[in-house]
Amino acid sequence: MAASTFLSQDMKMYLRAWRKTLVGGLLSCGSLWLALACISYDSYDPSFNTAIDGSVHNTCGIWGAYLADVVIQLFGISGHVLWMISFGWGAMLLAGRQLSWMSFRVVTLAFGLSCLVLWVSFIKPSSSGILGAMTHNIILKIWPYSGASWISFGLSFVFLLIASHLTRGDFLFIFKR
Repeated sequence: MAASTFLSQDMKMYLRAWRKTLVGGLLSCGSLWLALACISYDSYDPSFNTAIDGSVHNTCGIWGAYLADVVIQLFGISGHVLWMISFGWGAMLLAGRQLSWMSFRVVTLAFGLSCLVLWVSFIKPSSSGILGAMTHNIILKIWPYSGASWISFGLSFVFLLIASHLTRGDFLFIFKR
């Protein structure tokens, strides 16, 4: 007897729905934990580049301090987009929606985050993280015009909108009067 006929179709559908709910719940909870870690980020907490013998101030403990340090050091304030998008993905899975083209959405999230970090580096360089400082210097050498900041803002908006997987119905629900 083949392994594919071991479970009935109803059981397979139930297990798929259960898996989607489990992944959605883990993704939502993980992103809320990341949000709490990033919001309670303290540069004086122990991390990969800070050796301190004192107590941890991050609400999520030592693990939150390390993770928030990596996110904030790399992406600056733009790193908050990571937990926002991942929470949205988790909520969609919990609502029973299908997340299609996930590899494509992860790539567009990376591009959108890169463009957002670049835009923040034009607005407030100290809040853009290491990637913002690096991309800012590279872009200014390639294209020293003021339009680069608006182009990076527009591209980040488009890429992050695609990555979020929001539909027209979602926008109508969010922005209805």
